[in-house]
Amino acid sequence: MAEVVVSEGHNGGVVRARIGDTVTLKVAEIPTTGFRWELASLDSQFLALTRDEFQPTSEGVGGGGLRVFHFLAKKPGSAGVELRLVRSWESGSPKSIFRLRVLVS
Repeated sequence: MAEVVVSEGHNGGVVRARIGDTVTLKVAEIPTTGFRWELASLDSQFLALTRDEFQPTSEGVGGGGLRVFHFLAKKPGSAGVELRLVRSWESGSPKSIFRLRVLVS
């Protein structure tokens, strides 16, 4: 079982994974701004979210880092993933959207 690492450069793209692989999606986030990446949609028939974590990239207060989503490829098919960068207390359009298609074989 392998790890398929996905970054912001894959936005709008397609990646391939095999059953049992972990798809690790990493996107930049600065939590002190109030904006946080949230999972907006997932084809859970083919992928399962197993972990969502923040990994700081600096030691300074208010520093940024990476929001890391870990998905398990469950069965063959085509799974869509959509993330939205939002402030939980605001309504309206997200600051940014990340979309990915994962082809599981």
